[in-house]
Amino acid sequence: MAPYNIVLLKDELSLGTWLAVGAAAQILFGLAAPARYVLLPVALTFSILGLDFALQYLGLRKSPYLRDAVRDRHSIMFRERDGSRPEGLGTKPVAMFLIGVRSNHPLGRLLPKYRKFNEYMDQLYADAEANHLGRTPDWLNNEHAQNNTLCSISYWQSVEELEAFARTPIHIKALKFLFSAGMGPKGHELGVI
Repeated sequence: MAPYNIVLLKDELSLGTWLAVGAAAQILFGLAAPARYVLLPVALTFSILGLDFALQYLGLRKSPYLRDAVRDRHSIMFRERDGSRPEGLGTKPVAMFLIGVRSNHPLGRLLPKYRKFNEYMDQLYADAEANHLGRTPDWLNNEHAQNNTLCSISYWQSVEELEAFARTPIHIKALKFLFSAGMGPKGHELGVI
């Protein structure tokens, strides 16, 4: 994880906020530019977006959203403890852990303390490398206008190893930081698959 993923900024603000920012930029451009050029930014933006859509629709440009998509059925096979490939699918149970965290501060993930949270996440998953099988990228839960909830799924070799990880000093330190910073776990879900 980066100190703060600037790409998340687009999701941090609500649609109304982005429209207000665009309107303010348009007003400033209108005050600085001659009257005949006032609609130039809007026309240019719609032209670029329209051309991009047309190229994707005609198959002349690939959609950036499908760049890493797997368009076939697939399944995850975790290696055995000795590193060998398993005999077949479903030969051993895997613990799947869903976690969400929400910043309750009005600035959401723009809160400076959130950067410290990202550092803790890097330390947590580096510390868990031995028993941690992998995790999904963070995704946003937008049940609130400020889109301030991140969720992730992680996979573990067993429930016992996940519980042991929860008792490590770095995990306890990170959890205390979350509560002291006004961010707390939104929810935990654990399943064995």
